[in-house]
Amino acid sequence: MKTPETPSQGSTVRDPHVAVVVLAHNGREDTMDCFESLERAHLVNFTLILVDNASRDGTVEAVSSRYPSVRILGQQRNLGFAEGNNVGIRHALALGADYVFLLNNDAIVAADAIHLCVAAAERLPDTGAICPLIYFAQPPNLVWYAGATFDPSRAHSGHMLGYREIDRGQFASAGETGRAVGAAVLLPRHVLEQVGLLDPALFFLYEDVDWSLRARALGFRIFLMPEAKVWHRVSAAAGGEHAPLIAYYDTRNHVEVCRRYAPLRGFASLLREAGILAVHVAGARRSRTRWAYTSAVLQGWRDGRRGRLGQRATT
Repeated sequence: MKTPETPSQGSTVRDPHVAVVVLAHNGREDTMDCFESLERAHLVNFTLILVDNASRDGTVEAVSSRYPSVRILGQQRNLGFAEGNNVGIRHALALGADYVFLLNNDAIVAADAIHLCVAAAERLPDTGAICPLIYFAQPPNLVWYAGATFDPSRAHSGHMLGYREIDRGQFASAGETGRAVGAAVLLPRHVLEQVGLLDPALFFLYEDVDWSLRARALGFRIFLMPEAKVWHRVSAAAGGEHAPLIAYYDTRNHVEVCRRYAPLRGFASLLREAGILAVHVAGARRSRTRWAYTSAVLQGWRDGRRGRLGQRATT
């Protein structure tokens, strides 16, 4: 991870309009905990937005009752992670937001996290995105994201820096990193206007990788702000980190994004895609449903190679 060149640590931070977009698909209690943490946030000029992807567990009713100031954008069907967030981003930009902070509904933010991300974005040059340090919810000092890499030319394309490390202060300073993560990220308005929104064709997973590669191609930089802290229950709505649903989209979109940004032909392409398959099949050892996980990987790999995107077919 590269250190920022010359941030102006003493620069004055204004109070820009920050819109926090929380996307939910069920997970009522997680969503309520998320908004409880946002209620404590050190924000001056802000808007809270809930995009509800057709929850059936009373999420909308619970949030509207307890947090009446939250703007609720209820959807009639599950639009997926990418387009669901896009609904919130469009609404935020229409309200005149200077920054959009995307936050998973199964995440909890430290009171000063968003403020610290905004302060960093105001002083760091060419900022495309600011990412907080993200921990697993349990144990709360176990790192999930401290930056990430991605090389689309390779089968083992990248990894989350610090993944499953105990935080002992090794991520104490801000630095440039390879890609953002959609679970918690601050995006400036002018960057969204130039880079565009998340790709709805990816539906779920790798939309943040795709967006990051587009942003970096335009000269924007992605930073980790480790003083800003978030705790994440990690894919709670999808059944957990090693659920078959995760396996499908993770494999399919891995193939798709590599093809987009590092197109190969012939044997080189086949070798990379075979490597991607091997990487994801190996993940079955961490799943409680190994056969279902492996089956989902195989389907995702086939669909990725055939260019079948969007929501996973149920048949």
